Amino acid sequence: MVQEINDVPEVKTPGPHVRISVEDEPASISATPQPVQQTVKRSQHTAKAALAPHLELTVDKEARVCLPTGELRLDQLEGLLRMLPVDITFVDRHDIVQWFSDNGARVFPRTRAVIGRAVVNCHPPKSMPKVQRILDDFRNGQLDHADFWINLHDQAMVYIRYFAMRDAAGTYLGCLEVTQDITPIQALSGEQRL
Repeated sequence: MVQEINDVPEVKTPGPHVRISVEDEPASISATPQPVQQTVKRSQHTAKAALAPHLELTVDKEARVCLPTGELRLDQLEGLLRMLPVDITFVDRHDIVQWFSDNGARVFPRTRAVIGRAVVNCHPPKSMPKVQRILDDFRNGQLDHADFWINLHDQAMVYIRYFAMRDAAGTYLGCLEVTQDITPIQALSGEQRL
């Protein structure tokens, strides 16, 4: 669906302005840039991505993310994601890149420009049909994960895993890509106990 950015319903709250989109997509919340300098006709995903570098939402430092297995403050969650020894990218059910981790040492560096892009366009042309087939198989339930490994420039063995994310009812939510340089793991031998 193409719409003007200003057509998205807005809810104003004290402090930052918050935009809540509740159409056929999962609800999303993002801060509205102040002021909006231009109106551009784009899809919701592309419009959000185009504004993303200019968005800032001030969150209470004590805000907590409550999950079934415990809760974390937002700063703890951000720190946890930065410390993971893997690169993570989340692609939504429409095959659009929504988020990626950034620990400062990604195997395949990314910039915020990737947010809002179709994930197939983030891969080399020869890989595009295979990527699309994996996503289609995830979507229709024929596949739950796909694993690949490559020797990157004869310097690193890289393990790339794709997982279909589903809710408790089995509805496809998107794809999680997990990438890791496993060269140090391959060099392990024997034991080192705690």
